Amino acid sequence: MPHSYEELRAAALDVLAGRESVPPGGEEYHRLSQSIGQVFAQREGRVRPGDFGATYPLDAQDKETFLELFWDLFREGIITIGLNNNNQAVPLRLTKLGQQIAQAEPGSDTVF
Repeated sequence: MPHSYEELRAAALDVLAGRESVPPGGEEYHRLSQSIGQVFAQREGRVRPGDFGATYPLDAQDKETFLELFWDLFREGIITIGLNNNNQAVPLRLTKLGQQIAQAEPGSDTVF
């Protein structure tokens, strides 16, 4: 079942802030997409014990929404490319603004 933009955004911020336990690895855009799929699978009870290495990709509609969300996060200055000044290629990381937004309480009225 497709998720809303807001649900995807909340899950993405939970992953980026480290509030969700998801497996690392892979290219960053793809990893974040897979991680969000994993979060939804965990929250919806679709993860079965002993399914080590199982992946839970987003459905087709969620993938389209995620593409929009990903670039919104980038344009809003919440994520950027590069670990630090000495490593300016991928991976993605939260900017200072992104860290503030990701650490805000879910459902708060805080506007950035």
